[in-house]
Amino acid sequence: MRRRRLLATTAVCAAAGCLSEPSNANDPAENGADDDGATFAVDLDRPPYVVSMDERLPEVARANAVTPAADLNDAAAAAVETAIEADRYETADPDEALLDGLFRLQYVEVDGTIYEVDRKMPEHVVSGTEVPEREVDPDRTIGLMDDRIRALGVDNREIVGAVVTVVRRDGPTGETYRATALDGELDAFLETYDHVAYPDDGDDGPAPEGYVELAYAYEEGEPPYWIELEAVPPEERYGAPVTDVAAYPDAVADLLREAAERRTAQVRDLPAGLREAVADEGYVRLEDRVYEPELREIDHEAVPVTVAVRDVDEADRSLALAVETDREDVRIFSGAPAPFGVLNAVPADGDERALLWSDAYEASDHVHVDETGGSVAVNDIGLTTTLDPGEPTSETYEARPEWGFDAGAYVVETSLSVEWGDRGDGASASYPFSLTISVPESRRSLHSPGRV
Repeated sequence: MRRRRLLATTAVCAAAGCLSEPSNANDPAENGADDDGATFAVDLDRPPYVVSMDERLPEVARANAVTPAADLNDAAAAAVETAIEADRYETADPDEALLDGLFRLQYVEVDGTIYEVDRKMPEHVVSGTEVPEREVDPDRTIGLMDDRIRALGVDNREIVGAVVTVVRRDGPTGETYRATALDGELDAFLETYDHVAYPDDGDDGPAPEGYVELAYAYEEGEPPYWIELEAVPPEERYGAPVTDVAAYPDAVADLLREAAERRTAQVRDLPAGLREAVADEGYVRLEDRVYEPELREIDHEAVPVTVAVRDVDEADRSLALAVETDREDVRIFSGAPAPFGVLNAVPADGDERALLWSDAYEASDHVHVDETGGSVAVNDIGLTTTLDPGEPTSETYEARPEWGFDAGAYVVETSLSVEWGDRGDGASASYPFSLTISVPESRRSLHSPGRV
C-alpha cells in the first residue's frame, strides 16, 4: 500500500472532494475572535471558483531523452555548436571523443531550445535473425524474460536496448540497434550469448516458441560524416501551444503559480484575464514545467450537505469541523481519517506549512505520525462515510505550535467528494471549502522538539 507525505510537502489536504456551507463563515463572534483580532479565530468560506494546474509531460523529447549542452564532452559540444550556427557539422574523420560524445544523444538542449539530433557516423550495429532450434547452442542462449533483459538497470541499459530492439515476444522485429560507441556491458553480453529464446527459455517461464540469432557488425560507411539539428517547438513536444506564465497579467500569473504549487487554488474573485488564459487550448510554462490550467465554477447549493465550524476554543486553540445532511443516501469519499482526511495549512506570509492536528490521526490505522520528525504519512486509501440525516459527523482539530502554528493567519483549502442517490448510479460532486485560522501570540512554549 502506497503512502503519501502530507506535512511540509503539500499545501493542500487532498481528502478527495469536498463539502461546506458557511452558516457561520464570516461571524467572528461565533468563531472565537474579539474586536481587535487578538484571539484564536476560524472563518469558513466557500469560494465559487477552483483553479487547477495539472502537470503535463512532453509527448516527444521527454526529459530522460534530452541532454543539456553543458553535459556534452568538448568534441560533441563543438560539433553541436557548429551544427546550429552553420546548419550542419561535417567531418571526414570523426575521432573517438566525438563518437563517444554522440553516444545515446537523441535530443540536446541549448540555451533553452530542444534540438533533435540527426547524424551520419560510423556505427556499432546489432541485428537479429530467426534460426531453427537445431542451430542453437543452449549454453550460449538466453531467454527473453531473463532479468538481464527484462529488468532495466544502470549497467544493462544498452543490453536491454539492443535486445528489445531486435526481438520481441513474438519473434524478430526486423529492426537494428545502432550506436556510435559500443557499451562495455553490451560487448560482454554479445561475447557470451549468440541467441535469444522467445518468449522465454522454458526454465522459469514459458517454453521457447522460436530463437533469434544476434549478429554484431561495425558499419563505418563513407565520408563525409555529418550532424544536423532540428529545433523541436513546444507545441510539437507537448501536442499543444505553450505560453510562458510571464505573458499573463501579474494577478493571473500569481494565481496560476499558486495553483501549480498547491495543485488547486480556491478563488472568490477572478482576476481579469484568467478566463481567457484557461480558455486557450494550450498549456502554461512555469520555469521548467508545463501545466494545463482549468477553471471550475462550483455550485455549492446543488450538493446536499452542510459543513460548519463549531466549538471554537481559544484556550485549546481547537475547532470542530462538522458535515451533515438531511437525506438518507449521502456518502462522502475521503482519505484517512474519514471524513476530512489530514488537513494542512498555508501561512498567509511565509513558506513553512503547518498541520492542523487531530487525535484521529493517531487513532487511524492508515495515518502514521512521526512526532520527532514533524511529519505525517498517510496510506493512499479511499474511505467511505455514510451520513445519517440530521446527525452531524465531526472531527476536532487543534492549531498546535509544535505542528507549525506560530502567531499569524493560515489558510486550509480542502475538498470532499460527495455522492448521493443509488450507489454507482447516483449523483456526485466535489465540494471545496476553506478555513482561515487566526492564531494570536502563543502563551505556550514554541520550542517543542517536533515543531516543523
